[in-house]
Amino acid sequence: MSRRAWIILWAAVALAALVVLILFARGPVTAFLVALAIAYIFEPAVDAMERRRVPRGLAILLIWTGLGALLAALILWIVPRVIDQGRQFFLAIDLETVRKRLEPVLGQYAGGSTELLAQLRDRLLEYLRENGMSLLVPAFKTLGSATAVVVHLVAKIFELILIPVLSFYLLRDSHDLKRRARELIPPARRKRVLALFGEIDAVLRRFIRGQILVSLILGLLYSIGLLILGTPLAVPVGVIAGFASVIPYGGFALGLTLGLLLSFLQYGSWVRLVLTVLVFALVHAFEGTIVSPRILGESTGLHPAVVLFALMVGGALFGLPGLLAAVPTAAALAVLLRAGFEDLRKDWA
Repeated sequence: MSRRAWIILWAAVALAALVVLILFARGPVTAFLVALAIAYIFEPAVDAMERRRVPRGLAILLIWTGLGALLAALILWIVPRVIDQGRQFFLAIDLETVRKRLEPVLGQYAGGSTELLAQLRDRLLEYLRENGMSLLVPAFKTLGSATAVVVHLVAKIFELILIPVLSFYLLRDSHDLKRRARELIPPARRKRVLALFGEIDAVLRRFIRGQILVSLILGLLYSIGLLILGTPLAVPVGVIAGFASVIPYGGFALGLTLGLLLSFLQYGSWVRLVLTVLVFALVHAFEGTIVSPRILGESTGLHPAVVLFALMVGGALFGLPGLLAAVPTAAALAVLLRAGFEDLRKDWA
């Protein structure tokens, strides 16, 4: 067997092993990928501190401590205010008024909700009286299911603990890992491969920096718009929508849903609902026509249909981490595919 055939065989085996890992060990694979993404994002900061003669391990611990302190400060500052605003909002809700607002939407079910709940309660009590003993068998099955749930929860907690530990070691040994990876590349192909990875690195870092800035701008704009409308919890909703915009269309959909719900419960006015939709539509249009093109530019070079497909695949395979990583991963693959097609074109010419 020729050397080229051996390379193709090993590549096929590696791809098959990757597919098996994704299918049967999705949790650990997701934890590793999240740790890898964290290490990739914070590596420039660690390198900068190391150039200032700070030991690499200490630099990582300082960054982790600083991020933890910042997160704790934000939680201690934001959460009490959100709780206070939420308490005032729910105390101000008149349940009878809400029922009257729901009557045009739900018709007779809203008016007869009390009777409906009473009927459901009576039927449930009657069922329990007639089938009390037979419920014991499913109860034992439920106990076994609960045990499985506990085991699953422990595994998830372990994966969460694994993420910072893995990211620490990946950050600490990143230069050594890169050196070993370079040594695995055949010398004849090394320059070409490293150039491709350099292009991917530039695309990803430009995308990450731009997306963070875009999210901050959108959070500010959404908050201002909702404050002008007098929407309850305007700033928290705006901030949530801004951060959720790291998932394409996610911030718009989540923020609009929360804004409409809070506006309806507070005011019950269709005009308010229309104005809320208008605020989100204007900010979304402003982001699509001015903010993202100016900041992100064509950093990914992906068609919107490709972005949506990448989001569906990433979400199906890895859940929320997959949604967050879908677009940058697709952008990296696009760089490799373009390079591959260029090589094929040269071979055919």
